[in-house]
Parts: sequence; structure tokens; C-alpha cells
Amino acid sequence: MFRAFGSFVAFALALTLAATAAAGGRVDIHAGAVPSKIAAGQSFEIPFTMQYPNGSPVKQASPVLIARCGDVKVESNAKAGAVAGTYVATLKLPKQGAWTFEIDSKICGNKCALAPATVMASVVPARSH
Repeated sequence: MFRAFGSFVAFALALTLAATAAAGGRVDIHAGAVPSKIAAGQSFEIPFTMQYPNGSPVKQASPVLIARCGDVKVESNAKAGAVAGTYVATLKLPKQGAWTFEIDSKICGNKCALAPATVMASVVPARSH
């Protein structure tokens, strides 16, 4: 009797863990590099992938790329790419300075910090008379 109950408990635990993973447990986020040259006011993209630990792509997610510089915070909702589990976030940062970047998967608190970058002032072409 105890053996049957132990088997039932083990089965229930395995089923619970599988359901948790399928419902959005831990995800792995792999991001492309932050561009080395970013100018304030100009758009740029950061591609990334999200997958579950078993290698399955995370589909139909709503990840967000967050950039911060001092008190300024800019968020971009990433768009799904053509391949399952791929996403692209497009940002336009309003000012020069040292910016940090983070991807929030919006799945159980899974986040990924990216390399920081220095954003340069935008260059306005000189007017010729």
C-alpha cells in the first residue's frame, strides 16, 4: 500500500513539474549583441531568442526590452520573428549617456541583462548656404 502511494506521489510530482514548465516556468534568453555605435534619436534593433530548458522555443510570448540611463527608462515590446522563439526589439533612445539593457521575458520573472552601451549625441548635418 505504501509503495502504491509513493508511486502515486512521484507521478503527481512529475506531472506538476511538467505542467509548470509547460505553463511558463524557467526560460533561457539568448540575446544578440547591443550595437557598438548608437546615436540618440536613431532606431536600432536587438534580436534575441527564448527557449525552455528542454530546447523548445517559447512561442506567443510578450517580452519587453528595457533600457535605462539615470532616471530615464525606455521600454520596447518585442515582436515575434519568422522563426519560432525568435524576437526583435526596436529602440530609439532619447539622450546620450551610459545605458543599461535588460530583456524581461514576462514569464515567471525570467530576465536577462545585456552589455551596457554608451549612446552618443545625434549628429545634425551642417546646413550649407
